[in-house]
Amino acid sequence: MKTATSRLHLLPLIALALTAAARAGSVPERCLDACEGGLGAIHVNGWAFDPDVPSQSIDVHVYLYTDSGCTRQYGDTCVLTANVSRSDVNDAKGITGDHGFEDNFLLNDAGTYWVKVFAIDATGDGNSQIGATTCVTVTTSATQKVNGVTWNFTVSNGEATLSQPAVPQNTTRAITIPSTLGGYPVTGFGDWAFSDCSSLTGVTIPTSVTSIGRGAFMGCSGLTSVAIPDSVTRIGD
Repeated sequence: MKTATSRLHLLPLIALALTAAARAGSVPERCLDACEGGLGAIHVNGWAFDPDVPSQSIDVHVYLYTDSGCTRQYGDTCVLTANVSRSDVNDAKGITGDHGFEDNFLLNDAGTYWVKVFAIDATGDGNSQIGATTCVTVTTSATQKVNGVTWNFTVSNGEATLSQPAVPQNTTRAITIPSTLGGYPVTGFGDWAFSDCSSLTGVTIPTSVTSIGRGAFMGCSGLTSVAIPDSVTRIGD
């Protein structure tokens, strides 16, 4: 009886060991469908789930680095949740719930970045990198043609600012500034944005604009009217 009792005492430990063994290596299943640099942002999308709790949406962490050795992190860790509907993943894996992720991470600085994406395990079995470390390039200056006018602008933190020269200096008509450029709201003029555009006759500013830089219309000798909306709260010298 003494031996039998000792074995009974061991049963909970054996069960715990078997459970741990069964769960060992049960890290998230995952896939990185895209990781791309672009104008003022880095775009990532994919899917991830924890097989231990397959109906639960798990967190995904994105790390940006400015060196190939991934030792200099840029900004804070970008945290999102894999809670976008992905019926293709559910059908393929035989699970329920929402497990897709997709986001644009807005940046202030142009340059080359190295991106690591991790699926965060919900049950403590270990986090897993999703896909390989990806090298991407982010730009902040761009041009876009709208209504026959080519606009020069920069992007920072999800907002577009007209840069010098905002339009070609030989523009010979009244123009309306677009409210968006490159997919971003136009919120301001850089310094000297329209300077020396002597053939420009009129400018209409959208309500998305809040700031006009100094010398914005210096040397615009043909300018007869500028429509400035109430949204503008700052005008430079």
